[in-house]
Amino acid sequence: MDNENLVYYAGDVKALGDGKVAGYLVRYGAPKDTDLEGDFFSKETEYGIDEESRLPVYYQHGFDPQLKTRRIGRGVVKYDDAGLWFEAQLELRDEYERMLYKLAEAGKLGWSSQAAGSLVEREKLGKAYHIK
Repeated sequence: MDNENLVYYAGDVKALGDGKVAGYLVRYGAPKDTDLEGDFFSKETEYGIDEESRLPVYYQHGFDPQLKTRRIGRGVVKYDDAGLWFEAQLELRDEYERMLYKLAEAGKLGWSSQAAGSLVEREKLGKAYHIK
């Protein structure tokens, strides 16, 4: 995590067949259930994402030297009791995108969300920080 872009790692990407993938983009936590930075999200966090919003999917936040900022798919966010569930369709247009789906099938990909540091507000709760 750096000051310019905050990156949070969530759950595994699950391959569902035909280029479809799903998993938790954000999992809710608590002051005693934080990430490695001591941060946690909750139902009260303002995500800036409406349920059923269609979001782009990028590999490695656009930092991969081959794929760069190429959008590799789109997905839909659904809120539930555990967090923000994300289902996406990868485009599978070429060997690189098909290789990413094979990585998902092998259980070697994970979802990650990113926000500009200037948009993130933290509230200290004991030793933890609630992402507001």
